[in-house]
Amino acid sequence: MSSIDYDPFDPTVRHNPSPYYAMLRRDAPVWRIPALDAWAVSRHEDVLTVLRRHDLFSSAAMGVGAFRPEAFVTEDRRSRVPAGDSASLIGSDPPAHTRLRAIVSRGFTPKHILALEPRIRDVAATLLDRFLPDGACDLVADFAVPLPVVIIAELLGVDADRQHDFKRWSDALLQAVFDRPEPAEAQAIGLCLQELSDYFEAVIADRRRHPTDDLISTLVRAEEADGVLTSDEVRVFVFTLLVAGNVTTTNLIGNAVLALLQHPDELARVSRDLSLVPGLVEEALRYDTPAQVLFRIATEKVVLAGVTIPAGSLVAPLAVAPARRPGRPAGGATHGGSGKRPAQG
Repeated sequence: MSSIDYDPFDPTVRHNPSPYYAMLRRDAPVWRIPALDAWAVSRHEDVLTVLRRHDLFSSAAMGVGAFRPEAFVTEDRRSRVPAGDSASLIGSDPPAHTRLRAIVSRGFTPKHILALEPRIRDVAATLLDRFLPDGACDLVADFAVPLPVVIIAELLGVDADRQHDFKRWSDALLQAVFDRPEPAEAQAIGLCLQELSDYFEAVIADRRRHPTDDLISTLVRAEEADGVLTSDEVRVFVFTLLVAGNVTTTNLIGNAVLALLQHPDELARVSRDLSLVPGLVEEALRYDTPAQVLFRIATEKVVLAGVTIPAGSLVAPLAVAPARRPGRPAGGATHGGSGKRPAQG
């Protein structure tokens, strides 16, 4: 590379972003990405500043509007998909974020998460049993994608006989977020998103009348101290969970296995001692994080690393860039879509 040509959506960059990260850190720690009209931030201290200073860099860039689901919905049904200005957990700043997190966290207490472990193990074992006798599989399609889809569907209380639809809806939502579909494909995506929104609108209404022990019931039973989530807020959370929960889990599994295959000594070491697995997961999150490109909006003119970022600019803190070094290919993020774009967290 003779000049800075970083574009996180470029297949060449996604295959091995490490040299690009090194170039950015060395030559342009704050650099405008022409293809995105966004400012890439690559050094550790600056990335932390962007992520921690909500007053200067708003998470509104990660709102459901950034996911663009409404762009695939026909005009007569547009109101049925959560609007871009609906509050979302990853697309809001304090105090709105604080309120949403207090409510949503009730469904993700340590006790609840621990209770999920046996079921996750069962689903993982069932998926493995399907291809272990053959000795080969498509890791992403056969394991890394269906595992989180099944677990998230059960968390949300999706009827067992609708889980095939849920998978289809999840795939469509991932395409809406990460791909650039052709017109005919976009129309099919829009129909799926309509079905998804309509289904969960009915589920939310039913849970308000007849609560169960699923996550949606937990969300609509918020205590008065924190207020209640509106139906749109619950639907936005469902959309967010489908994208953030699905794609990050899929990417983590795929990236971790790829890293182990590229480092057979480490693979052999972990295979001999399974007590190393928790540390492996933490290192995989650092080494090749599932969401390598985040987004924020500059709330005012900011000078960062000697570069002036205009107010209202899209800013992309590169979460993994400070930890990457040349010669350590990350392999790129993987997801259940067409593979055209990297995960955004």
